[in-house]
Amino acid sequence: MSGEGKDSLNWYGILSGLRVRGVHRVFLKRLAHNDNEKNQIYLGPSLDGLAGALCARMTPGSSSESTEKRGSTSGKPKSVAHLDWVWIGDGPDAPAPATKLIHYFQYPEVRLSGFLTDCRRPPDALRRRRLDKYGDRLLLFGSNGSTTFGTVIAAPAGEPLPDPPGAGPSSLTDCLLEIHLDKSRDTERMVLDLLDTWHPTMRLPRAGEPTIPFHGPQAAGYTLEALLGIPTNATKGPDHLGSELKTFKFSNRVTLMTPSADGGEERRLGARSFLQRHGHPGRDGTSIRFTGTYSTTRITRGRRLILAGRTDHVLTTRSVDLTTVSDQRILARWSAAHLGDSWLKKHDSAFYVQYVRDRERDLVRYLGFFRCRRTSPERLFRAIDVGTVFYDPAHTLRVDSLKVRPQWRISSSRKLMPETLRALYGDIYWVEP
Repeated sequence: MSGEGKDSLNWYGILSGLRVRGVHRVFLKRLAHNDNEKNQIYLGPSLDGLAGALCARMTPGSSSESTEKRGSTSGKPKSVAHLDWVWIGDGPDAPAPATKLIHYFQYPEVRLSGFLTDCRRPPDALRRRRLDKYGDRLLLFGSNGSTTFGTVIAAPAGEPLPDPPGAGPSSLTDCLLEIHLDKSRDTERMVLDLLDTWHPTMRLPRAGEPTIPFHGPQAAGYTLEALLGIPTNATKGPDHLGSELKTFKFSNRVTLMTPSADGGEERRLGARSFLQRHGHPGRDGTSIRFTGTYSTTRITRGRRLILAGRTDHVLTTRSVDLTTVSDQRILARWSAAHLGDSWLKKHDSAFYVQYVRDRERDLVRYLGFFRCRRTSPERLFRAIDVGTVFYDPAHTLRVDSLKVRPQWRISSSRKLMPETLRALYGDIYWVEP
């Protein structure tokens, strides 16, 4: 698993091993002497950008009992993000099923843990008893969208190891370097090329088929996807090359994601029975609807969002619950892990593209976009906590149909939207023609 000796070091071959497995963004960590199987490897102060880049799966954490470090308090929980990690090297790929990112948010710091546990062919240069054989060591890792592949490069004892060609500072954390293996994959340039031009409204039914006209409410989003070669409703993950695409008008609302509740009355009863019990008559006189703008900062229709379990830090949240104020009944519940996972899968890289429509001529024009990167569940829960991210469902039951739309949204007002995006992402800027 370890490349040994400067003379035999073949950076092209090493990076090609990651490229052929679908990795396009490689992270590098220069290892300290105490980075081994007995000590977790420090990767930065937060999960911002990192959890999304490695396609981590959030789970509730357990208590960290340390009181050694400044600012720490015994018994505070940590958050855990599991990784599908595989070590690669000269032999067969070696899964490391216990690998995870642990966010000790009272410090704060994120560490890589469990990377050798139950692994049949672990890197020799990560074993504490073998460290005297090696000099400088580099950990390289990156994700192909589902699996994270890692390798350790080590020099002989007492010898240095240079950074590979093309390595530069990471935008995620000061302790990492990055290499981009395929710089031609540039969603920003492709979206920029579409701005300030009138486009016929359309959608792409399937990859490889011709586009067809589309004139419904989602025309701006479907047209943008079609122009970038994305079929309608193609995937639950990011829309284009790892980035989520959202279209918006100022002074409106933007839907961030639509994860279904995994608890509460809605899950227990099922959508149809839930609407029959808790919905209200639609304006058309025939439908039953469940709608409303629900947040943690106000009561709507006698209901309110709460962060269940939240104490002095939003990452202590166990779930986000829609409750009735009168009796605290939980109408819908999203576990913290479920909501955090839904956010990470789509939003670690995002474009919010402003548009105008000419409905008479069935045309749309894109004016500019917010480019947003580096987020985490912590940022999402903070935004829910202060009410800038809210629940705005649009469930509808008719005699012959059932539509369930569990929308989590933000305001797109000119004043609030930039502030909200700056809170949700660590890196945001506006681009226009």
